[in-house]
Amino acid sequence: MSSDPDQADTDGLSVEAIQKLLAQHGILIEEDDPVFRVLLANRIVLNAYFSEAEASFTRTSNRGHRVESTLNN
Repeated sequence: MSSDPDQADTDGLSVEAIQKLLAQHGILIEEDDPVFRVLLANRIVLNAYFSEAEASFTRTSNRGHRVESTLNN
């Protein structure tokens, strides 16, 4: 894997973007850390993680939208 932070893996996610997402959950990890390399290699784990994050964001966004629309009625 390249050390270029703009280098994207085959799923189109940059190493820097993955590190930022993990950091949001308190996981600070360097690109050359063996654990990070395992995460990159394990597409099932990464896809599940990002799918859950997206689903959580969608649920949160929809919930906030429903409350706002209820208050406006």
